[in-house]
Parts: sequence; structure tokens; C-alpha cells
Amino acid sequence: MSLPEASQIEAGTAILFLGAGFSAEATNINDDKIKDVQGLVKFLLEEIGETSIECYDLETAAEEYQQFHGKSGVEKLTAALHANFRSKTPTEDQRVIVCQPWYRIYTSNYDDVVENICFEEKKPITTREVTDPVFPPMPDTTQLIHIYGNITRAAADEFRKHFLLTESQRDNSPFIKSPWMRRFHDDVLTASSVVFVGFSLNDIDIRRLLGSLPREVLSKVHFVTSPSTRKPVITRMSKYGSAHPIGMAAFATCLGSKRTGAPAREYTALPMSLQELEFSPALKASVASRDIENLMISGDIDLDKLSNADISGEPGGYTITRSLNSYTRAIQNSSGERPILVHGDIGNGKTVFAYQLAYHFSQKNHRIFKVRREPENTGDVLSYLQALDSPALVVFDDVMRFPKLPSAIVAMQRKDITVLATVRSIVVDTAHDRVRARLGNATPIEIDLNMPLKDENHRIVRYLNENGLWGTQSDLTESEKLNLVEKKCGGQLRDVVLTLYQTGSLHKRVEELLLNLQGIDNSSREVIAFSALLSYADFEHLCRFLDIADLVNYSGILEELRETLVENELGTLVRLETGDLVVRSPALAQFILVRVFGLEAVLHVVKRALGTLDRYYTDEADFVRLGKALLKFSLYGPLRPVEIQDSTRGLNMIQASDGTIRTDGRP
Repeated sequence: MSLPEASQIEAGTAILFLGAGFSAEATNINDDKIKDVQGLVKFLLEEIGETSIECYDLETAAEEYQQFHGKSGVEKLTAALHANFRSKTPTEDQRVIVCQPWYRIYTSNYDDVVENICFEEKKPITTREVTDPVFPPMPDTTQLIHIYGNITRAAADEFRKHFLLTESQRDNSPFIKSPWMRRFHDDVLTASSVVFVGFSLNDIDIRRLLGSLPREVLSKVHFVTSPSTRKPVITRMSKYGSAHPIGMAAFATCLGSKRTGAPAREYTALPMSLQELEFSPALKASVASRDIENLMISGDIDLDKLSNADISGEPGGYTITRSLNSYTRAIQNSSGERPILVHGDIGNGKTVFAYQLAYHFSQKNHRIFKVRREPENTGDVLSYLQALDSPALVVFDDVMRFPKLPSAIVAMQRKDITVLATVRSIVVDTAHDRVRARLGNATPIEIDLNMPLKDENHRIVRYLNENGLWGTQSDLTESEKLNLVEKKCGGQLRDVVLTLYQTGSLHKRVEELLLNLQGIDNSSREVIAFSALLSYADFEHLCRFLDIADLVNYSGILEELRETLVENELGTLVRLETGDLVVRSPALAQFILVRVFGLEAVLHVVKRALGTLDRYYTDEADFVRLGKALLKFSLYGPLRPVEIQDSTRGLNMIQASDGTIRTDGRP
């Protein structure tokens, strides 16, 4: 993989990460080269007469140095650090690298090389540390993040607080648990490229973060290192990105010149936070039984299978057609000033309905965009949408994940750009004002999927007939089937699907998947259990693998978990993409929590997660809300043993918390 083009970096969407190797060529205020950790250990020990550095780390050397100098030890150590890390003269290559319109620069270095370069070259920059709140960069200004310490805070009383002298200290550093760690995670996902310069990957924090990302994301990670870098280091880098042992001078040559001005933005380029959806128009699509099975089990829709039949309700559709009146209201009455709000209970088909609407809009010559994540800077997305010369539909699946962008798009008041948002009904019922605020307080076209009309229930029955999904209940009369959908399931799509899991044709396949899930290692099971709980509890926006692994103390990397899931044919249960770990369907999440894990096992994982939340996440509002939700008894009510009525056998089946089923009270 070649290095990113200078024009790509010039667009202001790339991230730079600097390690000790970057600063090594700069001159400090002692007119000496800035020393790395090993060089600093040697310097401190030589000052006190120690000739061998064997078995010394920086912390031990610093303690020896302080003890040697007695009462003035701390002040002398601080002076020594200042003398080493206070820069005086950077190289021209360093100037060229820093003087690009990077969106952010992260550095594990203590020195002020970057700050001095920016001051001398008049490059706009703001400086942050991991103890500072997370804010987006100011417009046209690079943001510098010192993740381990900053020499400008090396006064004696601040020394121990901010400087991390050993690898063991870094393993427990504030960066691991800080919002900046998650910000860097999202930066890697959304940036056009991430370039590490002078970084050897010895840092366990960064290795862990990069290990939490899927391989396809790491294609934009680049390591620029010395030509003399040893093969084991190159091999390690190749696991996490592309290694370029060309040296800093060669990288500066690739960049060409210093660019201290504003980024050269091109608003015709699709922002990283948007995904454009493509639909293939057809009266009917070729749909196999396996396609239906995957849809009903995972809830993950294949856009190529959608067709006009999914909207019209004609036989042969890929999905279940909802009320025709709902489609008509949304299509005819929505506009830029009037968004569409689709709400329903957990598992009632909000996402599928949104895609059906998106297909319909695409047939009316709209471009369709799905928002992956809330962008840190909404201006890029708004500028891109303003530049469109065609109508568009912008889809927000679970609008509560997006605090600013939906209302900002509505506020544009472009009649040809429509917002389509989904949300759970309980949020509409309990926080209606917050939902309205997300949509700029506009009056939306509300589509309530919890209130099915008679024609929807008939379509559900016909869909199950056409696709042979009734299983053990296929011998019921049409009237009995309709009664089951209307009365037993209340017309709720979620309950229909759960019935298919228990007695329908999907039962055997679901049981196979659940058995496979029971058979994987315990640590992987706990990760999936917590992810399922987050999906079920409406915290899917916190399903980052990095966070889940931290909360449940999972030590593996994302690709190891992916391999485990593939080996056990669990890809239809769990989605791994863009660093997230998501149980695909909330209804399925509830089902496997009861059938595979049981209440006791779920509470065991929750107890551990609550301890981690209490120790490290209390400063972040989303995680505080999660902690409060996990402490509510009502969350676990549906996960208790439940009684299931089997209408085909007339038996009462009791499902225990361990997933076993007893019939008529007998084991």
C-alpha cells in the first residue's frame, strides 16, 4: 500500500501520529539532540556517576537522580527534563511534515517540537492533553494532543501528575480510559488516512486500539519508519497497517512543501460519515429461501433484493410490506422542512421499513445517504449536501445517536433534501421533546409501526405462506394463522419473528446457531452477551468493540473474535464492521440473552461492567446513562424465565434462565 497522496492530506481529513523517532533529530536548548527514553536514562545515570544502564528504566533512573541530589532532586530532575525536551531548532523535514493541514496530530512525546514549529511557521494550532475535554478543532486549525504528557507542564508540583516514566505506568495511563482514546478510535475510522511517524508500536495502548479495528479499516494506516528498522518491527507494523521504512526525509519529500494555510477542501467528495446507498430498480428481485432466512434471523437487509414488490405488497417480495397508507403519507407529505419519523418497539421492523422508503425515494430520482456516525464537524456534511444538484434522502437509523446533524440538515430548509429518522417508541413516549429537538422541532410525518392495520396482518400471513415459514404450525387454517398473528402476536412483527424462532421453520437453524454460540470460549461469549444487552437496551451506539472489550475485560483483538465467529458459523448473529460489535437484530438479541445466557450469566457480566463504568467512565454522559440503565430492574424483567404457550401441542413450556425448557412442570 503506497503512502497517501499529498493532495489527500491537503484536504484536511488526515491524522498524524508522532512517536519518539520523529523528535530525535531536533536540537534542544542544550544544543544537543533530543534524547529518547534510553538516551535519557543514560544521561541521568552518567550525571550521578553510574556507568551502566543495565536493569534501569526511566523511573528508576529518575529516582536515583533525585536521591543523589537530595532536597533539590525534584527541581534538578525537572530542569534536566526541560533541557532535554525543550526544543530549539527543528529540521526542515520536521517542518514540512508538521506544516500540513492535518485534522489532528497525536503525539506520545513530551517535547514541544510541534508547538515551536507551528509558532515559527505561523501555522494555526491548539494544544490539548488527555485530561482536557474533547472538543473538535477550531475551523482551519490543527489540534495537537499530547497523550502522555507535555513538557510545558513539567513544574515540580505537576511532574508526577502528568509524566509517565515507565511502560507499566503507561499501561495504566489516563489515555486508556479517557474520551480521547475513543476519539482517536473514531478518528482512525473516519479519517482519510492515519500516518504514524517515528513510532515503533511498542505502546500497548495503541496496539490495543488498532487491534480493535477491522482489517479493511487498517488499509489507511501507514507507518513511516527508519530504513534501518529491524524486520520484527516491520512485521509487527504490517499487522496493523502498511509499513514504509523510508525515513522521515523521504516522507517529507513525498509531501513536497509546507502548507500552513487552510485545507483545500473539495465538497464534491463524499464525507466519511456518509454512506451512499445504491438500489437496483426491478418489479421483482431474485430472492432465495436462504435470503429470507438470513433476513428473518439477522434483521440485516440485502439492498439488492429490494424491488417494487416490497412496496406494492405483490407476491414475491423480499420483505413484509407494511400499510400502503404509511408509504403514501411519507412519500407525498415529507419535505426538507418536514422530516419522516418512523418509530416502533424493539424488533418491529423500523430499519427495514426505512430501507423500503429509501428504495421508493430512489425510484423518484433521489440520492440516498445513510449517516454512519455523527460527524465531529457537521459543516463538512452540510457543505456537501448544499452542493448537491439533485434531491436527496438522508437516513438516520436511531436518530438519538445523532445530537446535531439531523436538526442542522432540517435547518437548511432545502425542500429537496429530506431527513428520514427511526427511533424506538419508548423514546417517543418518554422523551418526546428530545426527539423533536433532534429534528429541529419540525413537525414530522410520524409512522407508528406498533399500530398495524388489517391489511398488514393479511400480508404477514401471506408472506409466511409464500416462504414456508410456519414450520410446525403450517397445518393451521388461514383463519387460525391470521388469529395467531393478530391475537397471539398482536400484529407485532417482533412477536411473529420470535414465534418463528420457537416453532416456525427458522427454529432448527436458530437452534443450531444458539448451540454454536454456547460452544465458543467463555470470554468471547461474554463479549457477545454484553453486546446483545446493549442492542436490546437501545445502547447500540455504544457497541464499539474497544469499549465492550474494556467493560467486560476481554483481552483479545477484533480479528481473533471474527475468526471465532466464522469458525462457528455465527456471522448471521453478530455484525463486525467499522470497529463495532453489534448483535444484528434487537429481537434476536433478547432471544439469545434468554436462551443462551440466562439472567444469572447476564447479571454477572453486568456487575463487572458496572465496576469499570464506576471507576473510569463517570465523566462521560453516554456511559453515565448506560450505567443508570443497567441498574434498572425493569431492564431485566423480560430476561427472566418465561412461560410460552405452544398452540400446536396445547402444552405450557417453562423456559428457565439457563435456556432449558420444561414442559408441564416436568424436566
